[in-house]
Amino acid sequence: MKTVKKVIGMFLLYLVASACTNSTNSKIFFEKDFATGHADWKVAGDTITEQFDLKLPDSKEPIKLFYLVAKDPGGCMRISYARLERANLDSKMTADSVRAQGVPCGMDWESADSTRYEQMVLTGSFSKFSGIRKNVKQGSFLILKGNGTFTVN
Repeated sequence: MKTVKKVIGMFLLYLVASACTNSTNSKIFFEKDFATGHADWKVAGDTITEQFDLKLPDSKEPIKLFYLVAKDPGGCMRISYARLERANLDSKMTADSVRAQGVPCGMDWESADSTRYEQMVLTGSFSKFSGIRKNVKQGSFLILKGNGTFTVN
């Protein structure tokens, strides 16, 4: 009987510990290496580091953005790595189901620049309580571009 209680206790401790490490309130809420499986991609430049404000209905949340761009064998500039972090660790904002979807390589419309680059659309669900009111933002919130720029939605 003691063994069963010990096993159940260890299992509950594991569940609590894993829930704490997977919390949506952690500093990093999105991180992905898109270059995995693409050994032929060559990193082009240093890590791009920016900060932007994620606009919620009644507030703004500062977000730190880190990403790398790599050139594939066909000459397309691709997003090879991306990470998003909270700039304010005291923030009560929660981030759920943040995903990235790549858009095929292309060029700027009606531009003299002939650089081909990929765009990565990031979507997710963000919420923050303001008093008793819950502010929610869902959907596309950021577009990363392989030419080293980004657009906040």
